[in-house]
Amino acid sequence: MSLLHLAYIIARRRIASSWRLELVLFLGILLAVALLSSGVVFSDLLAETALRRVLTQASKEEANMLVRVFNDLDDPNLTGRTPLYQNSVDFVDQKVTSRFEPYIKGHVRHLQTATFFFSGRPHLEFDIDLRPRGQFQYMTDLQDETRTKLEEGSWPSYDPDAEPADSNQPLEVALDRNGAELLQLGVGDELLVLPATGLQEVETLPVKIVGIFSRLNPDDDIWYSREKDFSYQDQRWAWIPLFTAEAGILEKVGETYPGIYTSVTWVYKLDRQGVRAGDVGSIQQAIRETRFQIAAHLEHGSSSIRLNRILDDYSEQLLLARIPLFLMVFLVTG
Repeated sequence: MSLLHLAYIIARRRIASSWRLELVLFLGILLAVALLSSGVVFSDLLAETALRRVLTQASKEEANMLVRVFNDLDDPNLTGRTPLYQNSVDFVDQKVTSRFEPYIKGHVRHLQTATFFFSGRPHLEFDIDLRPRGQFQYMTDLQDETRTKLEEGSWPSYDPDAEPADSNQPLEVALDRNGAELLQLGVGDELLVLPATGLQEVETLPVKIVGIFSRLNPDDDIWYSREKDFSYQDQRWAWIPLFTAEAGILEKVGETYPGIYTSVTWVYKLDRQGVRAGDVGSIQQAIRETRFQIAAHLEHGSSSIRLNRILDDYSEQLLLARIPLFLMVFLVTG
């Protein structure tokens, strides 16, 4: 008991004589623990801020992703096999879209055919080098009221089961406002189209304009890479796409011109505000797997993805930015 009493007296005297030094030591330990604990928080905050800045400043080409497939259009009268178009759609939906679904704000599918010339109207009959031209197109987002506005008429429709027996029944199409002005045609007008190759003794396909529309915001990321897929006039000719229903291309155009060249494009709009720093690794892995799947299993397929480059740059810059942060924390702690 005497030893404990003596130790108590010594400790009390020591505290009374050096309490200022011990207070500084206690506060230093408290500050060190707080800095070490907050280092992770500051690091995560730095990562999120840097990623938001990188994605905000990224161009459309860098942030968004494209997948494209080139195929010949199957004749719908052929039975016993799945059309190439449907095979491509199923593959991309399963192997690509499902991987990027958590990180995108939307995606669209765009089907377009080879080039056609227009005829049946005197003002459309020019020499080949000057003749107006276009292609049949289908876009999954064309009738989205948040992206397009139907100014006149209605959207094209096509029901192969309800089609009249008359094979000359025109295919319904819609034009953008610029295309209607270039063609000098409106809702209810009809014209003929024919492939731009093999002009001699080629079958023509009648089409009827049923609607005219315009895009609400042509600068939206969702229209990335599709600027030339809408009507325009250059020094050579006028380009006027004919927008129609998906079944109209697969059934009507495919039956009239079996084997005609087509391409399908998927556009993925990155969710710039929704992606978090913790998602970077998963996105990089998804890009690597997507490229491998397309190269190995998707015939005539290709991809245009630059997002991995800016994410690589982001990771390098983040590492360099974290080094001074941790050095400062450890120095102050020491």
